[in-house]
Amino acid sequence: MSEHGTLEVQVADRVATIRLANPAKRNAIDIPTAYAIGDAVTQLAADPAVRAIVITGDAKAFSSGADLASELTAEEQARIDDRHGDRDVHKMMPAVDHMVLSVVRAEVPVIAAVEGAAAGIGASLTFASDIIVASENAFFLLPFGRIGLVPDGAVIRTLTAAFGRQATMAMALRQERLSAADASLAGVIAQVTEPGEAYDAALKLAAEFTGSPRGALAATKAAVNTAAFGSIDSLEATLAEEARVQTALLGTPEHREGVQAFVEKRAPKFD
Repeated sequence: MSEHGTLEVQVADRVATIRLANPAKRNAIDIPTAYAIGDAVTQLAADPAVRAIVITGDAKAFSSGADLASELTAEEQARIDDRHGDRDVHKMMPAVDHMVLSVVRAEVPVIAAVEGAAAGIGASLTFASDIIVASENAFFLLPFGRIGLVPDGAVIRTLTAAFGRQATMAMALRQERLSAADASLAGVIAQVTEPGEAYDAALKLAAEFTGSPRGALAATKAAVNTAAFGSIDSLEATLAEEARVQTALLGTPEHREGVQAFVEKRAPKFD
């Protein structure tokens, strides 16, 4: 199903699995991968035989975040250019929007199975999911401020719905790790497992939905999302504003200094 080499997709026993498979970069998500995740979720959710989707990484990391410096083939670049059209935003932003909205719109439950880091856009993808299963060694991090950016992928919206304003503000501004244990205490994680067991536990949880009618699953998910977000139009507006702000910040000296400091493994020097 996926044309991108950093993604593996399979379906078994009415449960689909989307696996991030880029271990050399700790499953960092580049633009083609973000589009591929969105496409895979959309196609799988439309399959009448599928009752749930599990998104996961590997034993070391769910995803370390966005990969804005990936080397793209000419074919990938052409495909991205075609999908981007004439929008006046960074090309990563429509890909992120597509990925997040596909998860929220999917008419079946989407479960994130997390081992290790879910950072940056990896955390955004996790919190956009309907249910999270995480191992004891999992953690969540929004390090956007360290490179002069704002959290994107609607994670401020999804975290505020889950945590409330103060907890979200602290996580976004302080940029500290949120452990699986603390996330579980806050009621954000459905289940915490032993290391290496998050995916198997997610499959067992997904199996609970295989006997449910798709219509009931879709209606229930839509009702919860309406209570949390108000409407999908509202969530789309959030993503559009993020894209505008993030595009501007990506061109600032602060962003360049943040990235350079990260590469050089030193503290950034912001004015």
